[in-house]
Amino acid sequence: MFHPVSACRMGLNPDRDVVNVWLRMPGNGELSLVYTSIFPTLRSGNTNAPAIMFGEKVAGIVLLDYSAGS
Repeated sequence: MFHPVSACRMGLNPDRDVVNVWLRMPGNGELSLVYTSIFPTLRSGNTNAPAIMFGEKVAGIVLLDYSAGS
């Protein structure tokens, strides 16, 4: 109730989901969305721990992109 998420959900279906699993917005080039609103489902508890884990995952994706030269 006080920690809304999932407004811009992440997933594999570009017709339904705003970003893909690599956090890219289809049709917008290199634009990525990095925010807890991409969580596919609403968590039943506080979103602090999932947000921290999400930040670590995003850091890994950014490092992969950087090392690949994209």
